[in-house]
Amino acid sequence: ARPRIAELAERLLDRIEAAGPPAELVADFSVPFAYGVICDMLGVPLDDVATLLPWVTALMSAGRTSPAEAAAAQQDMYAYFTDQLALRRKSIADGRPGDDLLTELLRADELSEEEIRIFGAGLLMAGGETTSNFLTSCAQQLLGEPGLAEALRAEPAGVPRAVDECLRWVWF
Repeated sequence: ARPRIAELAERLLDRIEAAGPPAELVADFSVPFAYGVICDMLGVPLDDVATLLPWVTALMSAGRTSPAEAAAAQQDMYAYFTDQLALRRKSIADGRPGDDLLTELLRADELSEEEIRIFGAGLLMAGGETTSNFLTSCAQQLLGEPGLAEALRAEPAGVPRAVDECLRWVWF
């Protein structure tokens, strides 16, 4: 998984560099990176993020969408994951199961399809939101302290400690 995550980050950063300044950190990196990693874990096609994000936005809006819009988004999200599970069941039956988390959950046969569908939707929404917000907050911290980025470039071994500190500072 780590090489695919690094490849996604490089691809997004290359796209930002090719487009030239100014870059929109959230739209151009944080959101596609966070959701890309989670889609990869779930085995969900990255191209489907454009379909999924409006549903995520409606479901995570904390009351900013109408109850009818939220219910429609929930129905669409669950229908999407129902289709994803059907594809995986077919792949398993055909003897060519994928190496994604949804497939592993189906093969383990410990959760119902409803539980797996809820898990998939929940991981996509909560994981994507929290990770994209965290990445953005870390970048804001780096930009707000001019010497910090230079110090980490000079001593890359300090990056894990900086990430841990950012986690502590931003989330606790």
